Amino acid sequence: VKEKAETAEKKPAKSNNVKKKLSYKEGRELESLPKLIEELETEIDELQTQVNSPDFFKQDSDFTNKQLNHLADLESKLETAYSRWEELEAI
Repeated sequence: VKEKAETAEKKPAKSNNVKKKLSYKEGRELESLPKLIEELETEIDELQTQVNSPDFFKQDSDFTNKQLNHLADLESKLETAYSRWEELEAI
């Protein structure tokens, strides 16, 4: 009985020490995220420059609304990309 208790103590619990490995698809996604993030940041910077120009809001309101909505969409995609990157890095 004592021997069984000693061997049970020596074996690490598998469920606590198992680290999930990235699948091939997840690995490829992780590799592509830095480029995607860089592209999104560049496009956001360009749009921010346009929006911050003094003449931006003097343009047609349809155009300005479209640009502002596009900027918000890009920022949302960037946030999602960062979240996914963190999620994949944690695996």
